[in-house]
Amino acid sequence: MIPVGWQAKPREGQTSTQATDPAEPTSFLRYGGSPSPSRPLFDVQKDGEAEFITRYPSYQRVALTPGKWRGHESVTWEFEFDAEGGRKHVNSVYWRSGGVDYVLYASALVTTWPKMKTIYTTALTSTKP
Repeated sequence: MIPVGWQAKPREGQTSTQATDPAEPTSFLRYGGSPSPSRPLFDVQKDGEAEFITRYPSYQRVALTPGKWRGHESVTWEFEFDAEGGRKHVNSVYWRSGGVDYVLYASALVTTWPKMKTIYTTALTSTKP
């Protein structure tokens, strides 16, 4: 799932791990899981979007779509925003399975997103709930 040479580290105070591209430190994958709250997954992600907007006024939604991923309740969330290093593109999928909410989240500068999209697609294909 993680490209060779990328170092994966738990995120301090979070329930996810981040693997960063050593050649492009603004590109990374995040993945992990936490106990599911009693609310629908889509509502949880809508709240996450509202919180993100307060921190990044340049936020622009590409998609926030409920659905099914491998038979599990899921939400695909794709967006862009201005970060310290430049405009970033993010694509992520959240899914709920067995009382756990999982995530696979990919982030890169807009200019390097095509390379990251391939990595994200490969990671998503190999991820198992």
